[in-house]
Amino acid sequence: MSQIRQQYKLVDLPHTDFSCVQLLKPPFRGLIYCYKTVKFRKIEEDGEEKALVKFNYDIIDNSAQVTHEQMEVPEFQNLLGDILMDILEDVLGDGKELEKVDNKAPVKI
Repeated sequence: MSQIRQQYKLVDLPHTDFSCVQLLKPPFRGLIYCYKTVKFRKIEEDGEEKALVKFNYDIIDNSAQVTHEQMEVPEFQNLLGDILMDILEDVLGDGKELEKVDNKAPVKI
């Protein structure tokens, strides 16, 4: 198990259509959020092609009382980015089909 997987678990909530993420370690333990939009852009850096990832999220449950200031620090933003990449690597590594929300067409990865 990767170290990042010790930081979170996926949770299914009755009022959401998709799995959300619950953070498991301090100082953000208990916070539940869902990714809204995820965008990728190919960039070239030092002569190599890389992917730039941007994402938005909604806080679903903040009973952990994480402050807005805590959510703005790079540590928090990097954690959410690392979790997103771990989830994508897990799904894409299995060669599963993903479903587009806008037109419901399956996409083979």
